[in-house]
Amino acid sequence: MEMATAIAQTLETAGFESITLSHHPSMVDVRALMWRNWVVSPEYTFLVDLSSLGGLPSFAPAQRNKINKGLRAGLLFRSHNSLEHLEERIVSILGKTFVRQQMNTTRLDPCIGGLEGYRRFLKAIKPEGAIRIYEAVHPNGTTTAMRVGLVGPNNTYYDWLAGNDPQYNSIGASSFLISNILASLKAEGISRFDFGGANTPTIAAFKQAFNGDLICGFRTYWHSSRIVHRGTRLAGKLSWFLRKQFQAHP
Repeated sequence: MEMATAIAQTLETAGFESITLSHHPSMVDVRALMWRNWVVSPEYTFLVDLSSLGGLPSFAPAQRNKINKGLRAGLLFRSHNSLEHLEERIVSILGKTFVRQQMNTTRLDPCIGGLEGYRRFLKAIKPEGAIRIYEAVHPNGTTTAMRVGLVGPNNTYYDWLAGNDPQYNSIGASSFLISNILASLKAEGISRFDFGGANTPTIAAFKQAFNGDLICGFRTYWHSSRIVHRGTRLAGKLSWFLRKQFQAHP
């Protein structure tokens, strides 16, 4: 409790406009943040124990069928330990995923800054050794699905960014990719696979079919009430509105 209070106090005075924290599932008590008027919400994920993974029989029948479709289609599995030269491919596959989900790519989380924000972020991080990039590639050379994750100090892989080309959904590209990632991580000696979220019905149903344990954690959010930050937010909204008006009426 004292540690959580100290963290909150430090962050609140660090000059940030807003702060979002996704807590590790081991963090089961967030009262100290609630008492400081942080917004607290539950956050679910599926955690797969890789030591007990036994290949295809470990998955639900629906996933096995999709994985077999990918095998029959001749999909190839590729892994990378560096982001170098892969940023554009990742941003492209994210863009296709957002369009499939009927999301307006120009109105993504303003803290990210749309697809350009993802591009800048990927170019800026250099977590050599910890990052993993995986892709499923069609025999024609097209990347059908990609996932980016990080290996934490507790020997757990945290799934971070995921995208797929909807043109190849029918051949089970995402299922094929995840099954190969799980096998690859197990062979590497990684203990657990954290799906990084399972809060929406369709995503939860898809991830549950890999037979992980449902884990509940917390996400906490704080925003500054300072006049300078309120002014920054207002200016940002006004700037976005004017850009949209200019795009619509150049």
